[in-house]
Amino acid sequence: SSSSSSSSSLDPHPMTKDIIQLMKVREDKLVQSELLLSQRLEQVTQREEEAHQMEEKLRTQEEEVRTAWTHTEKLRNVLMVQAKEHEKAAAELSRREKEHQDRVGQFEQHQRQSSEITAQAHTRAEKTLLGLQARESSLVS
Repeated sequence: SSSSSSSSSLDPHPMTKDIIQLMKVREDKLVQSELLLSQRLEQVTQREEEAHQMEEKLRTQEEEVRTAWTHTEKLRNVLMVQAKEHEKAAAELSRREKEHQDRVGQFEQHQRQSSEITAQAHTRAEKTLLGLQARESSLVS
């Protein structure tokens, strides 16, 4: 009986073997879990870095858009000023064209009046000449 007792104290109890085996399996699973967590942490860190880079790109693009918008606004203002100047110039041109048409009309009216006066003067001169010729011929005869 004493020999079996000593032999059983050297050999671990079968349940102890199962517990040790179970502990090893759990330890392996923990190691695998730690490895997976470490990989996931690395991925998350990489994604965070990518997100920071994207934020920086977006900030840069936002600044470029703001600059382009400011430039566009300045150009729009310049074009508005030029459009107003163009409208003024067009109105001035229209006014001058009307003045020119008025002067042409006045000139044509003066020309007609002048032609009428000249025609009347010619008619009077012819009548006067005919009258003088008639007097002259009556004096001669």
